[in-house]
Amino acid sequence: MDPLSPSDTDTMRHPSPDVSEPSRHLQHLQESNEDETMGLDLDLAMPPADDDAREQEDRVYTPPPHLAARFYRPSQARRKGSAASSRRNSISSAHSRCSSIHHPPSRESDQSKYVAQHLRRASFLEDRRARLADRAAHAEKVRLRAALAKAAPRGQSSSEERALAAQQARERNLAEIVANCAEEVRKAKQVAELTKEKREQQMITMRTKMDERMAEAERRREEIRSKIATMRTRRPSLVARKPVGVEVLPQVKEHDKPPMDDDAAVARIQGWWRGRTKRQAIHDFNALGLSVDGIRDTSFDAVVELLALDKVLLITARLLRICGLQEGVPGSVEELAAVRTFLSAYLILGHPNQVLINKNDGGGDADGETVIT
Repeated sequence: MDPLSPSDTDTMRHPSPDVSEPSRHLQHLQESNEDETMGLDLDLAMPPADDDAREQEDRVYTPPPHLAARFYRPSQARRKGSAASSRRNSISSAHSRCSSIHHPPSRESDQSKYVAQHLRRASFLEDRRARLADRAAHAEKVRLRAALAKAAPRGQSSSEERALAAQQARERNLAEIVANCAEEVRKAKQVAELTKEKREQQMITMRTKMDERMAEAERRREEIRSKIATMRTRRPSLVARKPVGVEVLPQVKEHDKPPMDDDAAVARIQGWWRGRTKRQAIHDFNALGLSVDGIRDTSFDAVVELLALDKVLLITARLLRICGLQEGVPGSVEELAAVRTFLSAYLILGHPNQVLINKNDGGGDADGETVIT
């Protein structure tokens, strides 16, 4: 076991310096340097014999402080983002991390390390003070610029001018639209008044003409009545008088017609039969009461039921054949389709709304025929 020197005992007694407090760390460095100096003086005053040989063996030759600072200088590639990162990457932090490794006791190497650490810390503090001063100066410039901008009189910006111009243009357009609408309304009212006056004049003219015609008809009626009354009063006197010299003509017998042959008789009978058949068909069709006015007064469902009857279809087909309808043989499907088309005309003229509604709902051109069917 090597005897411990007073500097070693002092170093063991002192706690490890805290790199986060610069003043305490600097004071600790000064105290440790003084203790080491005193220890060196004591060693020089009374050097033991065995210590000289041991020191010769364990001595480590260290470079001067300015050269040692170069070896311990941090690389430039490291990022200096904040004070905490700078403290973590400093020489003192590296020295504190490496303090657990036991090296051979070397007072000169420790002293050079402390000096280099002190120099690096002083330079770091100077750099930080300079950065803080630059930041304060920049903040002051920004504050002054903001104060000047706030104190300067503000004029209308280009965006405000454009917004004001757009608002004025919008108001002008609205005013023009209102004026045009007012003019159109005035013209429409004027046209309506002129049309109303013209209609009133036409109504007055028509009433005047109707009154004149009624007066003329009444006058003619009175004249005719007077003439009839005069003729009635004069007729008995004319009947009472017997004309003189009027000869009564003898009755002349008609000539006897010659007897007709068989062909003439057949033709006459056929003509009579055809005429009677036509008259009967017309009479039967009129008996159905199919007219536009009658169908309009009857309900739609009743008309549909009436037109769907077989009797109505047969009577109508007989009448259409007389009128010249030639659609297949009598009673065929083609003839009945033509008859339904003819009857659908009555349905459309009598009830157009219902027929058109059914057509719009998905019927077709022959919607009336479909309803009748």
